[in-house]
Amino acid sequence: MSTLNEGLGEYAMLFGEHLAPRAAALRGEHHIDLWFRLPRRLHGAFGPEVRYLEAQPLDRYWRRPWLGPGRFDLWHSLHQHNPYRPPWRVGTVLSTVHDLNHLHGSDERFRQKATRRLARVAAESDAFIAISRHTRADLAAAIGSAKPIEVVLNGVRDLTQVAPERPAALPAAVQPGRYLFHLSRMAALKNPQALLDLMALRPQDTLVMAGPRAGESEAVAAQVRERGLANVQVLFDVSQAEKTWLLAHCRAFLFPSLAEGFGLPPIEAMQFGRPVLLSDRTCLPEIGGPVAGYWHDFAPAAMSRVLDERLARADADPVGDAARTRAWAARYGWPRCIDEHVALYHGLLGAGA
Repeated sequence: MSTLNEGLGEYAMLFGEHLAPRAAALRGEHHIDLWFRLPRRLHGAFGPEVRYLEAQPLDRYWRRPWLGPGRFDLWHSLHQHNPYRPPWRVGTVLSTVHDLNHLHGSDERFRQKATRRLARVAAESDAFIAISRHTRADLAAAIGSAKPIEVVLNGVRDLTQVAPERPAALPAAVQPGRYLFHLSRMAALKNPQALLDLMALRPQDTLVMAGPRAGESEAVAAQVRERGLANVQVLFDVSQAEKTWLLAHCRAFLFPSLAEGFGLPPIEAMQFGRPVLLSDRTCLPEIGGPVAGYWHDFAPAAMSRVLDERLARADADPVGDAARTRAWAARYGWPRCIDEHVALYHGLLGAGA
């Protein structure tokens, strides 16, 4: 939760926000106590019904023989990049794997580091959650089938309940309903270069790109300046309210990512009935389903043609298209996600919970 502007930080926060309200019922009906391991400054963030453990720096390097009040029957690590290791005295270790994107990239150093980390997680875990069928297939191929892997599709925050706020940094010339939108950290695997090439071909359109301020996103902003792309605006560290405004008012949401374990932003855009354009790589066809448009070719002319086709489909039946898009997004609510997690916890704990 140290970086809430990125996917894993937001996922951890929302998971805690939606699981914590179940704590009283789990304790009263099933004698299950929930403990959250967090930095001490965040203790209490999820209310008084859950208990808290302090994340210690040394937990990154060794598995303590004892942690908290005694032996834990089930230990759930929320993502495979979690540096904090479980203690030794644990009945079952469950780990959620969000993606194996290192298998699909070209950075050999990152690939080796991620492979070593996954091997450690696999050795320490008794069971796994994958957040899409695609991730499950990647994980099974990487670690074998000796340990169970359950698929639990991600929950997505309902941004339609968030009060929108126009970003102060957005130029006044960018009008609601007249711009295309992209949201990511703008790393190479997110394929931002393809969007810049597309916009060079479509000077009549405006693209707004938003993401956390980092070396990768600043490099994209530098490219925009160097290429003189006056129709591209790059925004950094937008708030939740600003992100909501940008999603709610865009003409379409563009997400040509080359590798995803799930892909939250496209579903967030679909909540507002916005047309969504995705690449056809990794899990995105599974997540976007029949309501999205798909790029098979990242040549600017081919991307432009697919974009025009998806916009024409929306324009031909704006009410129906938006309704179908919202209905697809509704499949990914957090209550369903937590229900499936709690059911899995019961299954792993067994009758003697």
